[in-house]
Amino acid sequence: MKAKDKLSIYSSRILLLKKIGAELRTHYFDNPFIDNVKSDIIKQIKFGHIVIAVGEQISIYGERFNVDEILDVGNKVSSIGHKIITSKQTKTSKYILPALNFTRTNISWGRNGSFINAYLGNSLDGSNEPNQIHLLFRVFGLFKNNKFLIEFLKKSNTFIREYILDDYHIVYVFEINDKYSKDIRLFKESKYSELSSNLKQKIIKFHDIKKHDHIYGVLFKTEELRDKLSKLYKCNIPVGNELGEAVNFEQEYITDKCILKLIKNPIVL
Repeated sequence: MKAKDKLSIYSSRILLLKKIGAELRTHYFDNPFIDNVKSDIIKQIKFGHIVIAVGEQISIYGERFNVDEILDVGNKVSSIGHKIITSKQTKTSKYILPALNFTRTNISWGRNGSFINAYLGNSLDGSNEPNQIHLLFRVFGLFKNNKFLIEFLKKSNTFIREYILDDYHIVYVFEINDKYSKDIRLFKESKYSELSSNLKQKIIKFHDIKKHDHIYGVLFKTEELRDKLSKLYKCNIPVGNELGEAVNFEQEYITDKCILKLIKNPIVL
Protein backbone atom coordinates (compact mmCIF):
# COMPACT_ATOMS: atom_id res chain seq x y z
CA MET A 1 0.00 0.00 0.00
CA LYS A 2 1.30 3.47 -0.87
CA ALA A 3 2.24 5.91 1.87
CA LYS A 4 -0.83 8.04 1.22
CA ASP A 5 -3.22 5.08 1.57
CA LYS A 6 -3.96 4.97 5.28
CA LEU A 7 -5.90 2.76 7.65
CA SER A 8 -7.36 4.77 10.54
CA ILE A 9 -8.62 3.50 13.88
CA TYR A 10 -12.34 4.02 14.50
CA SER A 11 -12.64 2.43 17.94
CA SER A 12 -11.15 -0.44 19.88
CA ARG A 13 -13.21 -3.02 18.02
CA ILE A 14 -13.80 -1.28 14.70
CA LEU A 15 -11.28 -0.15 12.12
CA LEU A 16 -12.38 2.58 9.72
CA LEU A 17 -10.89 2.27 6.27
CA LYS A 18 -11.11 5.67 4.62
CA LYS A 19 -10.91 6.30 0.92
CA ILE A 20 -7.59 8.17 0.81
CA GLY A 21 -5.57 8.02 -2.38
CA ALA A 22 -7.03 4.79 -3.73
CA GLU A 23 -10.29 3.61 -5.20
CA LEU A 24 -12.25 1.42 -2.82
CA ARG A 25 -14.26 -1.29 -4.57
CA THR A 26 -16.96 -3.23 -2.75
CA HIS A 27 -17.98 -6.84 -3.45
CA TYR A 28 -21.09 -8.47 -1.99
CA PHE A 29 -22.13 -12.00 -1.09
CA ASP A 30 -24.68 -13.75 -3.29
CA ASN A 31 -28.23 -13.51 -1.94
CA PRO A 32 -29.00 -16.95 -0.39
CA PHE A 33 -32.72 -16.49 -1.03
CA ILE A 34 -32.73 -15.21 -4.62
CA ASP A 35 -30.61 -16.80 -7.34
CA ASN A 36 -28.18 -14.57 -9.25
CA VAL A 37 -28.89 -11.58 -6.99
CA LYS A 38 -26.34 -9.93 -4.74
CA SER A 39 -27.18 -9.43 -1.07
CA ASP A 40 -26.41 -6.25 0.87
CA ILE A 41 -23.81 -8.08 2.96
CA ILE A 42 -20.27 -7.08 2.01
CA LYS A 43 -17.93 -9.98 1.25
CA GLN A 44 -14.74 -8.07 0.54
CA ILE A 45 -13.35 -4.67 -0.36
CA LYS A 46 -10.39 -3.85 -2.57
CA PHE A 47 -8.34 -0.84 -1.58
CA GLY A 48 -5.57 -0.26 -4.09
CA HIS A 49 -3.70 -3.55 -4.17
CA ILE A 50 -5.02 -4.61 -0.76
CA VAL A 51 -7.96 -7.01 -0.42
CA ILE A 52 -9.80 -7.26 2.91
CA ALA A 53 -12.35 -10.07 3.16
CA VAL A 54 -14.74 -11.40 5.80
CA GLY A 55 -13.34 -14.53 7.47
CA GLU A 56 -9.73 -13.60 6.75
CA GLN A 57 -7.18 -11.59 8.69
CA ILE A 58 -5.51 -8.22 8.34
CA SER A 59 -2.11 -7.34 9.74
CA ILE A 60 -1.31 -3.98 11.34
CA TYR A 61 2.20 -3.43 12.63
CA GLY A 62 2.63 -7.17 13.10
CA GLU A 63 -0.66 -7.62 14.98
CA ARG A 64 -3.21 -9.84 13.23
CA PHE A 65 -6.96 -9.30 13.48
CA ASN A 66 -9.84 -11.45 12.27
CA VAL A 67 -12.28 -9.65 9.96
CA ASP A 68 -15.78 -10.50 11.22
CA GLU A 69 -17.84 -7.98 9.29
CA ILE A 70 -17.51 -5.12 6.80
CA LEU A 71 -19.98 -2.23 6.81
CA ASP A 72 -20.33 0.72 4.45
CA VAL A 73 -20.42 3.99 6.40
CA GLY A 74 -21.62 6.08 3.46
CA ASN A 75 -25.09 6.85 2.24
CA LYS A 76 -27.01 6.74 -1.02
CA VAL A 77 -25.26 9.89 -2.23
CA SER A 78 -21.66 9.23 -1.24
CA SER A 79 -19.47 6.75 0.58
CA ILE A 80 -16.75 7.89 2.96
CA GLY A 81 -15.35 4.44 3.57
CA HIS A 82 -15.96 1.16 5.36
CA LYS A 83 -15.91 -0.06 8.94
CA ILE A 84 -13.90 -3.23 9.43
CA ILE A 85 -15.40 -4.93 12.50
CA THR A 86 -12.94 -7.18 14.24
CA SER A 87 -15.09 -8.03 17.23
CA LYS A 88 -18.80 -8.68 16.79
CA GLN A 89 -21.36 -7.38 19.23
CA THR A 90 -21.79 -9.90 22.01
CA LYS A 91 -25.09 -11.62 22.66
CA THR A 92 -24.87 -10.17 26.16
CA SER A 93 -25.14 -6.72 24.56
CA LYS A 94 -28.18 -7.84 22.61
CA TYR A 95 -30.16 -9.81 25.19
CA ILE A 96 -28.96 -8.97 28.73
CA LEU A 97 -27.80 -5.34 28.65
CA PRO A 98 -31.39 -4.03 28.17
CA ALA A 99 -32.22 -5.37 31.65
CA LEU A 100 -30.28 -2.44 33.14
CA ASN A 101 -32.97 0.03 32.05
CA PHE A 102 -30.45 2.18 30.17
CA THR A 103 -30.96 3.51 26.67
CA ARG A 104 -28.42 3.46 23.88
CA THR A 105 -28.02 7.21 24.27
CA ASN A 106 -27.36 6.81 28.01
CA ILE A 107 -24.30 4.64 27.41
CA SER A 108 -23.00 6.34 24.26
CA TRP A 109 -23.81 3.44 21.94
CA GLY A 110 -23.42 4.45 18.31
CA ARG A 111 -21.15 5.25 15.40
CA ASN A 112 -19.06 7.75 17.35
CA GLY A 113 -19.91 6.40 20.78
CA SER A 114 -17.64 5.20 23.55
CA PHE A 115 -19.49 1.96 24.36
CA ILE A 116 -17.91 -1.16 22.85
CA ASN A 117 -19.53 -4.29 24.26
CA ALA A 118 -21.20 -5.91 27.26
CA TYR A 119 -19.94 -9.11 28.86
CA LEU A 120 -21.11 -11.60 31.48
CA GLY A 121 -17.79 -11.32 33.28
CA ASN A 122 -14.02 -11.07 33.00
CA SER A 123 -12.04 -14.25 32.43
CA LEU A 124 -8.76 -12.36 32.89
CA ASP A 125 -9.30 -11.66 36.59
CA GLY A 126 -11.98 -14.26 37.36
CA SER A 127 -14.70 -11.71 38.19
CA ASN A 128 -17.71 -13.68 37.05
CA GLU A 129 -20.53 -13.03 39.50
CA PRO A 130 -23.79 -14.54 38.15
CA ASN A 131 -25.95 -11.39 38.27
CA GLN A 132 -23.39 -8.85 37.12
CA ILE A 133 -22.66 -7.37 33.71
CA HIS A 134 -19.42 -5.72 32.54
CA LEU A 135 -19.67 -2.79 30.11
CA LEU A 136 -16.53 -2.06 28.13
CA PHE A 137 -15.76 1.51 27.00
CA ARG A 138 -12.89 3.14 25.16
CA VAL A 139 -11.36 5.97 27.19
CA PHE A 140 -10.06 8.40 24.60
CA GLY A 141 -11.90 10.95 22.50
CA LEU A 142 -15.56 11.47 23.39
CA PHE A 143 -15.47 9.35 26.54
CA LYS A 144 -12.50 11.17 28.05
CA ASN A 145 -14.29 14.49 27.82
CA ASN A 146 -17.79 13.24 28.52
CA LYS A 147 -18.23 14.00 32.21
CA PHE A 148 -21.99 13.59 31.87
CA LEU A 149 -21.61 9.98 30.71
CA ILE A 150 -19.14 9.07 33.43
CA GLU A 151 -21.32 10.71 36.10
CA PHE A 152 -24.42 8.97 34.76
CA LEU A 153 -22.78 5.54 34.90
CA LYS A 154 -21.42 5.99 38.43
CA LYS A 155 -24.65 7.41 39.83
CA SER A 156 -26.74 4.49 38.65
CA ASN A 157 -28.19 2.55 41.59
CA THR A 158 -26.98 -0.64 39.88
CA PHE A 159 -23.35 0.53 39.60
CA ILE A 160 -20.87 -1.66 41.49
CA ARG A 161 -17.35 -0.70 40.47
CA GLU A 162 -15.06 0.35 37.67
CA TYR A 163 -11.67 -1.00 36.65
CA ILE A 164 -9.09 -0.10 34.04
CA LEU A 165 -8.44 -2.83 31.53
CA ASP A 166 -5.50 -1.17 29.78
CA ASP A 167 -4.38 2.27 28.64
CA TYR A 168 -7.34 2.61 26.31
CA HIS A 169 -10.20 0.70 27.93
CA ILE A 170 -12.24 0.94 31.10
CA VAL A 171 -14.95 -1.40 32.39
CA TYR A 172 -18.02 -0.48 34.45
CA VAL A 173 -19.68 -3.31 36.37
CA PHE A 174 -23.39 -3.25 37.15
CA GLU A 175 -25.75 -5.42 39.18
CA ILE A 176 -28.66 -7.00 37.33
CA ASN A 177 -31.90 -7.19 39.29
CA ASP A 178 -32.51 -10.61 40.87
CA LYS A 179 -35.81 -10.87 39.00
CA TYR A 180 -33.77 -11.54 35.86
CA SER A 181 -31.81 -14.44 37.38
CA LYS A 182 -33.93 -16.98 35.50
CA ASP A 183 -33.53 -14.98 32.28
CA ILE A 184 -29.75 -15.05 32.63
CA ARG A 185 -29.84 -18.83 33.12
CA LEU A 186 -32.08 -19.28 30.06
CA PHE A 187 -29.79 -16.98 28.05
CA LYS A 188 -26.77 -19.10 28.96
CA GLU A 189 -28.73 -22.14 27.77
CA SER A 190 -29.47 -20.30 24.49
CA LYS A 191 -33.22 -20.47 25.16
CA TYR A 192 -33.97 -17.00 23.83
CA SER A 193 -37.65 -17.61 23.15
CA GLU A 194 -38.18 -18.54 26.82
CA LEU A 195 -36.94 -15.22 28.16
CA SER A 196 -39.52 -13.41 30.25
CA SER A 197 -42.04 -11.15 28.54
CA ASN A 198 -40.67 -8.25 30.58
CA LEU A 199 -37.11 -8.69 29.31
CA LYS A 200 -38.28 -9.26 25.74
CA GLN A 201 -40.07 -5.92 25.77
CA LYS A 202 -36.98 -4.21 27.16
CA ILE A 203 -34.85 -5.78 24.41
CA ILE A 204 -37.29 -4.59 21.74
CA LYS A 205 -37.36 -1.06 23.14
CA PHE A 206 -33.60 -0.80 23.73
CA HIS A 207 -32.67 -1.91 20.19
CA ASP A 208 -35.75 -0.40 18.51
CA ILE A 209 -36.59 -3.80 17.05
CA LYS A 210 -39.25 -4.26 14.39
CA LYS A 211 -41.29 -7.39 13.71
CA HIS A 212 -39.23 -8.34 10.66
CA ASP A 213 -35.88 -7.95 12.44
CA HIS A 214 -33.71 -10.98 13.17
CA ILE A 215 -33.74 -10.56 16.96
CA TYR A 216 -37.53 -10.38 16.98
CA GLY A 217 -37.67 -13.65 15.05
CA VAL A 218 -35.30 -15.24 17.56
CA LEU A 219 -37.27 -14.02 20.58
CA PHE A 220 -40.61 -15.19 19.24
CA LYS A 221 -39.52 -18.07 16.96
CA THR A 222 -41.35 -16.56 14.00
CA GLU A 223 -42.29 -18.57 10.95
CA GLU A 224 -40.65 -15.92 8.77
CA LEU A 225 -37.23 -16.40 10.34
CA ARG A 226 -37.57 -20.19 10.44
CA ASP A 227 -38.28 -20.23 6.69
CA LYS A 228 -35.31 -17.94 5.98
CA LEU A 229 -32.92 -20.06 8.02
CA SER A 230 -34.26 -23.27 6.47
CA LYS A 231 -33.50 -21.88 3.00
CA LEU A 232 -30.13 -20.54 4.08
CA TYR A 233 -28.95 -23.84 5.56
CA LYS A 234 -30.90 -25.96 3.06
CA CYS A 235 -32.68 -27.99 5.71
CA ASN A 236 -36.06 -28.09 7.40
CA ILE A 237 -35.80 -26.57 10.86
CA PRO A 238 -38.43 -28.23 13.07
CA VAL A 239 -41.20 -26.05 14.45
CA GLY A 240 -40.41 -25.25 18.06
CA ASN A 241 -36.63 -25.17 17.67
CA GLU A 242 -34.75 -22.15 18.94
CA LEU A 243 -33.72 -19.93 16.01
CA GLY A 244 -30.77 -18.11 17.58
CA GLU A 245 -27.16 -19.25 17.52
CA ALA A 246 -25.96 -20.96 20.68
CA VAL A 247 -24.12 -18.74 23.13
CA ASN A 248 -20.35 -18.95 22.65
CA PHE A 249 -19.03 -18.29 26.15
CA GLU A 250 -15.56 -17.40 24.89
CA GLN A 251 -17.14 -14.36 23.26
CA GLU A 252 -19.34 -13.41 26.23
CA TYR A 253 -16.50 -12.94 28.74
CA ILE A 254 -13.68 -10.41 28.54
CA THR A 255 -10.47 -12.10 27.44
CA ASP A 256 -7.24 -10.89 25.88
CA LYS A 257 -8.73 -11.88 22.50
CA CYS A 258 -11.56 -9.34 22.65
CA ILE A 259 -9.28 -6.33 23.13
CA LEU A 260 -7.39 -4.85 20.23
CA LYS A 261 -4.23 -2.88 20.76
CA LEU A 262 -5.55 0.57 20.07
CA ILE A 263 -3.53 2.90 17.88
CA LYS A 264 -4.82 6.46 18.06
CA ASN A 265 -3.28 7.96 14.96
CA PRO A 266 -3.67 6.89 11.33
CA ILE A 267 -0.93 4.47 10.34
CA VAL A 268 0.67 3.43 7.08
CA LEU A 269 0.75 -0.26 6.20
